[in-house]
Amino acid sequence: MSFNTPAPYQPFDPLTVPIEGVNLVEASAGTGKTWSIAALYLRLVLQQRLPVASILVVTYTRAATAELKSRLRARLNEALYYLEARLSDEQVDDFLVTLLGQLEEPVAQQILRLKAAISQFDNAAIYTIHGFCQRVLKDSAFVCASPFQVNLVQEQDDILLRLAEDFWRGHVSHDALWARLVYQHSLDPQALLMAVKPHLSKPYLVTETPDSTLTEAIDTLQAKWLALSEADISAMADQFWAIHACLNGNKYRKTTFEAVFQRLLRAKQDNQVTLLLEQQAQLLKLDEETLLAGAKKGMADQLQNLTAFAPLRPLLRALDQYQSAIAAELTRLKLAFLTFLNEGMQAYNRTHQQRRFDDLLLDLGQAINHPNQGEALAASMAKEWQVALIDEFQDTDPIQYDIFQQAFVANQRPLFLVGDPKQAIYKFRGADIFAYLDAAKSADHRYTLATNFRSHAALVDGIGQLFTRHPQPFLLPYITYNEVKADRAEPVVSPYDTPIQTYALNLASDEKPNLTKDVARARSADFCAQDIADKLAAAAIGHYRLGATPLQAGDIAVLVSTHNQGKQIAQALRARDVDSVSLSQESVFASHEAKAIYELLAWWLNPTKNTAMRLVLANLFFGYTAEAIHALNQDEARALMLIEEAQAAHELWQRKGVFYAYQHFVSRHQIPARLLSQKQDRSLTNLTQLMELLSEEAPKHFSVHGLHEWLQQQIIAAHEGKARSEAAQLRLESDEHLVKIITIHASKGLQYPLVYCPYLWDAKSPSRQQQAFYSLHHAQKGTLLLTEEQVSDADREQVLMEQQAEQLRLLYVALTRAKELLVINLGNQETAEHSALQYLLSQQPLNFDTEGHYFKLMPTPRAEATLVPQGTDGQHYTARHYAASARPFVLHTSFSSLSRHTQVAANQDEVMPQLDPAEHSTLAVAAAADIDLDTPTSFTFPKGAHAGVCLHSLLEHYDFRLAAAEQPNIDTLRDILAQSGFASEWYEPLMPMLDATSHAQLNVQQHSQLCQVDPAKRLDELSFLFSATGFNLSQLKHTLRQSQFGLPTAMHQAIDALTFKEVNGYINGFIDLICQDQLGAVYVIDYKSNHLGYHSDDYTPEALVGAMAEHHYYLQAMLYAVATRRYFRSRQQPLPTIHIRYLFLRGLLPDSQNGIWSWDLDEDLLDQLEACFH
Repeated sequence: MSFNTPAPYQPFDPLTVPIEGVNLVEASAGTGKTWSIAALYLRLVLQQRLPVASILVVTYTRAATAELKSRLRARLNEALYYLEARLSDEQVDDFLVTLLGQLEEPVAQQILRLKAAISQFDNAAIYTIHGFCQRVLKDSAFVCASPFQVNLVQEQDDILLRLAEDFWRGHVSHDALWARLVYQHSLDPQALLMAVKPHLSKPYLVTETPDSTLTEAIDTLQAKWLALSEADISAMADQFWAIHACLNGNKYRKTTFEAVFQRLLRAKQDNQVTLLLEQQAQLLKLDEETLLAGAKKGMADQLQNLTAFAPLRPLLRALDQYQSAIAAELTRLKLAFLTFLNEGMQAYNRTHQQRRFDDLLLDLGQAINHPNQGEALAASMAKEWQVALIDEFQDTDPIQYDIFQQAFVANQRPLFLVGDPKQAIYKFRGADIFAYLDAAKSADHRYTLATNFRSHAALVDGIGQLFTRHPQPFLLPYITYNEVKADRAEPVVSPYDTPIQTYALNLASDEKPNLTKDVARARSADFCAQDIADKLAAAAIGHYRLGATPLQAGDIAVLVSTHNQGKQIAQALRARDVDSVSLSQESVFASHEAKAIYELLAWWLNPTKNTAMRLVLANLFFGYTAEAIHALNQDEARALMLIEEAQAAHELWQRKGVFYAYQHFVSRHQIPARLLSQKQDRSLTNLTQLMELLSEEAPKHFSVHGLHEWLQQQIIAAHEGKARSEAAQLRLESDEHLVKIITIHASKGLQYPLVYCPYLWDAKSPSRQQQAFYSLHHAQKGTLLLTEEQVSDADREQVLMEQQAEQLRLLYVALTRAKELLVINLGNQETAEHSALQYLLSQQPLNFDTEGHYFKLMPTPRAEATLVPQGTDGQHYTARHYAASARPFVLHTSFSSLSRHTQVAANQDEVMPQLDPAEHSTLAVAAAADIDLDTPTSFTFPKGAHAGVCLHSLLEHYDFRLAAAEQPNIDTLRDILAQSGFASEWYEPLMPMLDATSHAQLNVQQHSQLCQVDPAKRLDELSFLFSATGFNLSQLKHTLRQSQFGLPTAMHQAIDALTFKEVNGYINGFIDLICQDQLGAVYVIDYKSNHLGYHSDDYTPEALVGAMAEHHYYLQAMLYAVATRRYFRSRQQPLPTIHIRYLFLRGLLPDSQNGIWSWDLDEDLLDQLEACFH
């Protein structure tokens, strides 16, 4: 496509503009675009006598559509009220008075027409671009071959990934050439999918698929390689070393070329032509012409005889052809991938009657270009809508413009294209500025809105000074800066100084002229925050005003480019006691709270993993410092408690869902209160939004691991700018009386009295980083899509030029948001040289003397000042008082709490831990002289929480029916060790312990062993919750001291040490194992990893009594017995006896009761135990 110089613009007058042809209306920032559309709309209704349903109005966002509907309806109402004499001439604008004065229709008829328009306004054709397409597709379903009912979806990333993997399986895995290519170039479905996604569903992209020549290139290379003999290589080496002294030593290093010739000979001997590819860059230096060019100064004459290198030239040419063929094949693969995804998505959506929003455009574009039905469709659209007004047209693309051309231009319907090419900043969403320029070329009339209603005259002129100082302010020759005049001359801010204030980042005291980026960014944030704090402090005492009212924080906006810049500004403001709010269209998955949630869930999934736990402790949930984490490393009891809580959260996640587990966890640790106390409202908002999104997504996944992986994918997509779901956009906080921090992209269309742009200098150097695809404009061919292998140096320059042009348009948007005052930072020359602002100033730097009417260099802000708080609304608030509830206090508790003499309120819902303190005790037990502590055994296995959890997990996955060497999931067992932080050398020493567990004698008379238990008759990790009413210490002591329970004196004495209060509520916990042997006897098994000594004699049944008493395990056993009885009774399976077995793992021996504490409870004893709980 090519462009002619456009005709001069005319001022747009909604009263006189002809209602015919294609009319381009360029609406610069603040020039009343919406007012103009509303004025033209009113004229169409009254003068052209068009029903509202026949005037098509299209814009690009839902918010803009809602605003247009409101403004157009208000314009109709205003005209009606004026005609009915409810508004006077002074209350309406000149346009309305003039328009109504021009009408020939009687006033009564005008009133009827307006009332009809207002009553029918719900049928007004005001749509987003996608809503417009959907309407046409639905109304003309037969013509468009479109289903009557489709399900609109925002994202289909899962389907795209599935298609990408299908392509890999079907086209790459079975193709030896492509399989080798993707391996050599580190390509995979996920990476290539992320690269190609911005270019999907864009049929207007021009691609060129090269022919495949790889097979021929390989054959040629092989032939040339065979033609080169070992003698040729030796001769080349001899001649090279003979002339080496004459060559540039940096280009021809001795060690490098010694290796080159050695590898050449080895490759020849092994007939491995592929080894040449690794040496191609060095081999090219052996070409005769390259050797001559590489001679030292004045020594080229001594390199005349280079005949020994002649046999290499055909091989080098073949190598070059081979590399070109490789590049062509990579291009073929990438473009085939693009085509496969486009066709696959269309097929999937047709089959499932689904459409993405972009598909609606594609469907209508295809339908209106159909060779048989297209003209009829276009004619029906032109018949329904007599006029079309397209708002924000700078964000169009070739498909949209083609639809409007076919429907309206080809059918001689008036078409108004309203937009501003200077504000075309959404290329990342698919907008194409060159499509706009193509439309501008073909427009019959071109207009401009010449009056700025936003800013005062000095500010408008100052911005004009910036853009008119460069002959091509927007780089593209067809986008110019049109001069506009301000509607108001005077500012309302006082005291008034200059409209554009600047701060120099570089200070006289700086040792170096160029600051590091980190220093410059920090200084930018500080300067900006300090200036805001100073102005607000002055406003608080009446010295800085907007009109008659003091400046408020809500009158101020800070424009940033990135989320990190926004956080830096918020931090600097917070340090000066200035509250702010971030208004962002970024995905919440790009926030640091998303990373914190990901780390939290990772810990819950693997509670014993040290690194996972410490990541959570260091992130925003706990905020531990390095010193606090070090202290935790020394406090095993605290570490175990955290492990237990992560295990409990994992259990709650599985039973009640991720949101419930999260709420329980953060409530227990008072995380919301801590965040609020630190003024981290934003974090709390983001955390809640993330958990709601996770909760909504959870039913789509079969496992908790699947949900965690989904979160990871969303975070990656958000950081790569691929997440566009509205549900995932950062939610707005309350912004009343708060400084607003907003990205430049999100600020488009908004305005603020005071605007700060602290980071305009902060620009990345032009990106020359390789990428899989490049999209760029070509004057004749249109929009090209080239692969990395196809792109030329000229193409790269075009891409960089288009990127810089968009940065200039982004700068224009930023500078035109202010109504009264604009504050910018300048300086740091090295980092600013690539910025759009520096481009404008490169022709003519700011002169603060001659241009002082517009620009002022501000003095360096002083040190931090405390903001004087602005007054509230004068009301004083006190907390409402509630009388104490008379309801009984219900609590949840567990063995752990009872044995530690603590209880937990019902709303904190304690879950019983799987390990008790004794199991994680690291207190040293004296080792006998004959014990080698360095030899791995079950006795020398480390003590502590992680060891205990590891052993429990091993037993949960151990098949008791098989010997250690026959376990089917050995890899799983080894992984458990590794994830718990233990070396693989512990695997073999621990297997005898597990084997002894499976062969321990649970019942000597019946010879019961775990290895004999049917897997269908065992329950692992059974959680329980049962009610308890009036459970008290007195009754417990009375019951357990009875002789028939058979508890030894040591346990009677231990009972006296208990001090818990009466329990009314629920008792919960986990039982390691319940099983039934071959004779039907039921056993309750609890594994204990307590370290009692280094010999099996330390774990005899008699020796275990002390540990059982000291740690109150008899109480735990009692709870297990009651829970087990109630479990079986609820299934109509009463138990005559329950056999309690505590297995002290380190002391177990096969076919022995060593390491086992036993307690058998018959029905009468169980009745007495149950009576304790009600």
